Amino acid sequence: MNYFFLFVLGLLPSVACFRFNKALYNVKKKSLLNFIERVYKNSEIFPGSSLVQYPKQINTLDTPSTICDSKWYTIGKSNDFVFGTSKKITIENQSFVVWKKDINEFVGLSDTCSHGGGSLSKGTVCGNNIKCANHENIYNNDGECIKQSDILSYDSGLYNINNYTVVEANDWVYMNLDPYCNSSVSIPYSVQIDGIYSCNHAEEIFLCNYETVIINSIDLVHSIFTDFFGNVRNTVVYDSEPYSVGLDHYKIEYGYESDDYSISKYVFGVNNITITHEYLYPYTTVTTIGIKDKEIIIMMNTLPISNNKTKLFIKSYRNFWHSTMGNDVITTLIHTVIRQHSTIVNNIPGKITIEDLKQKYRDLYEEIYSKK
Repeated sequence: MNYFFLFVLGLLPSVACFRFNKALYNVKKKSLLNFIERVYKNSEIFPGSSLVQYPKQINTLDTPSTICDSKWYTIGKSNDFVFGTSKKITIENQSFVVWKKDINEFVGLSDTCSHGGGSLSKGTVCGNNIKCANHENIYNNDGECIKQSDILSYDSGLYNINNYTVVEANDWVYMNLDPYCNSSVSIPYSVQIDGIYSCNHAEEIFLCNYETVIINSIDLVHSIFTDFFGNVRNTVVYDSEPYSVGLDHYKIEYGYESDDYSISKYVFGVNNITITHEYLYPYTTVTTIGIKDKEIIIMMNTLPISNNKTKLFIKSYRNFWHSTMGNDVITTLIHTVIRQHSTIVNNIPGKITIEDLKQKYRDLYEEIYSKK
């Protein structure tokens, strides 16, 4: 009897590992299809459209609107920018040149030289200045033309270019295209991360507009973590209506009862999980997955490059699984599904109806991923 008991105890880690790997496998292989079915059959329980539409619904009421179209944009991670090297940034079909001039100081200017229209990002950075590669006009960090071409003669003050505020916060770099707006409402460093957290980065290009990326990304993250930590067999949720928590800042909350096959129940012994989504109008979302005292915080910023091209920046924090395995799991959950999603979206050309989108999405998923 004692030997049998020891044998059973020896099997428990293997059983836990099997269920854990099965959950991870199901997320990798099936979450997209689960997401498709849930969103199109039960769209009222998903947060994306609710949150994005909520600020617009406020405008339809006869109440003072607090919405201002923030011009703060995430343009990259901190280590994307190095001293002495300029970087071309495209935002809403406009080009800018950005470089790092000091440890925590950046310069942002219009990318177009006012003389011949050359791209300044192809020029040379000299400390706080940049020299155009075409005719060697030099601009300082305020956009003032401080040196003219040797073959030209004109009032350089007439050839100054616009400069823009660029700041660094929490390993991301932000640029403000409105020289008269000092608001940081859409910069997620206002969201405080207290305690010890591990962090993962991800980013992906989508060939569609930023609002579609926001809606789908919120819903995808919701579906992924519900499948992995919550209740994949029972989609009944306890949710709230969207509500305002500050200027251009909206929130919605969900609660799930965990089933016996969920990671939260089997590994952590927790009977439920909570998922909250915040939308910092217009480009930032913050999702928090709560499992008792454990939580995962996912910040997503969209950069609208053009009407049909968007870059999604993702940063995830967690206060548990401070290990290589924890990094691998969260990285797999986010990277794999987001990349699958972008691959499918990027293969859907032009404008199509929602019914066509559903069928095309399913067909492409089967074609691209079902045999992998």
